[in-house]
Amino acid sequence: MSSTREYEACPRRYRFGYVEKRPKDRPVPPSWRFGTVVHAALEAAWKAAMDAPVDVPVSAHLDAALAALDVALAAEGLEDERARAVDVVTRALEVDAVRDGAVDHDADLPLPRPVGVEEALRGRIDQEHRIIGFVDLVLERPDGVIELVDHKVTSRRATPDELHDDFQLNLYGRLARARFRDATGIVATHHYPTGPESVSVRLDEAEMARAEQRVRDAARAIAQDSEFTPVPAEGCRHCPWQPSCPEGTAWVETHGA
Repeated sequence: MSSTREYEACPRRYRFGYVEKRPKDRPVPPSWRFGTVVHAALEAAWKAAMDAPVDVPVSAHLDAALAALDVALAAEGLEDERARAVDVVTRALEVDAVRDGAVDHDADLPLPRPVGVEEALRGRIDQEHRIIGFVDLVLERPDGVIELVDHKVTSRRATPDELHDDFQLNLYGRLARARFRDATGIVATHHYPTGPESVSVRLDEAEMARAEQRVRDAARAIAQDSEFTPVPAEGCRHCPWQPSCPEGTAWVETHGA
């Protein structure tokens, strides 16, 4: 999914990242690395939840989350951010905005059950090319709906309309539809641990099909592309290979860093 968006935004960036697999010219911003460590902690907690009864709150697995957090903080060189990270992870698990938002509090129903963490969803474009995407968390609701959860450690909140039209979520939904054939529907959720809060929307079958077709179209274009011409634009500001791209560097110099 990421490769399709990279190619559509800038074929040269796609070439650098997916064809040549170049090392990045610039370090990953600290805000992105902070998101990585929070993801690691939430992943550990939800993996533990998969082995526990469904009525056990995910906050019961805080110790596992904090152990994973410490490992990730060291790996990312963010030990000074531990207090903030512990606060975000602790509140996110205690509130559990993901499952709370999916529950009808007037109905006597069990909580949604985690059925996948960092779950690989796979499809096939043709005999040679496959589609693969990783979902942070997959929940099965009591009514048979499959919920795909993406943890977002960011201050900006997406609207339900944005989620409905989101390419990545719709492609995940298409792959999940093939994987969980008995599902009564597919819901996509952005979970914001820094809130903590969540935004959810039921995905549309036609929109999911369009996302799959978009990947197929991109794969055909990539197979025929020998130039990978750059498309200088706003994305050049944060492109990890911008120093190696004259056109991208010129765009940033013209428009201001």
